[in-house]
Amino acid sequence: MTRKDLQTVFNIYGENKDIQLFWTEKQKRTGNGYCGNIALKNGKAVFNGKAYTDLETLGNALDEWAKTLEYPVDTYCPMFRESWRTESRILWYLTEKMGFERTDRDWERAYVRPIGPSFNLEFFVQQGRDNEEEKVVIISKYGAYTFRNAVDNAEDAISTIHAIINGCVLEMAKDMVDVISVCDAKTAKDIKAYVPAKNIFGLKEVSFKEMMISALEAQLKALKEG
Repeated sequence: MTRKDLQTVFNIYGENKDIQLFWTEKQKRTGNGYCGNIALKNGKAVFNGKAYTDLETLGNALDEWAKTLEYPVDTYCPMFRESWRTESRILWYLTEKMGFERTDRDWERAYVRPIGPSFNLEFFVQQGRDNEEEKVVIISKYGAYTFRNAVDNAEDAISTIHAIINGCVLEMAKDMVDVISVCDAKTAKDIKAYVPAKNIFGLKEVSFKEMMISALEAQLKALKEG
């Protein structure tokens, strides 16, 4: 196998000891085409410690490797800077794992997800803007509430996202204290509420009344201990 052979299926960058592989437009199987790094030694492609002599077997090995990754293989491309990889992983998590939908508004791009029948939660993810360290900035908006967090990696971002959602649900509960005080029992029972969950939707419905009681008890406990 030679570089010329590889170029029948891949776009290649780098020297033989470390070649970045991208599927050609005809073969493209991933977003930006990146599929892995190999080394060419003695006419063989070495990938993850194994040597391959034909393109089909190598391609299958690359595909299988991609399936084992926590995030899309595109985001492991060493050609791109870390903040780009982090931003891409966050957006993938929001859309593919949590069901947020992308909405373009003039110069900004929002990711929106309803929480309950009448409320939306919005995330804005910015790569290296407004901060010298080029961290990825997550801005979320829920009604009158705005949260802004700078993160170093996707893992921190995902934890932050869940913390923000939890915070929004709690704020919703606190805002509804006055409402619940003037509602009759049946109205309170019919109100729907949602909290984060590890399922395909990223949310699950809970008892509004029980959530209110729990939130109020937590607030009372904090006040007493304070």
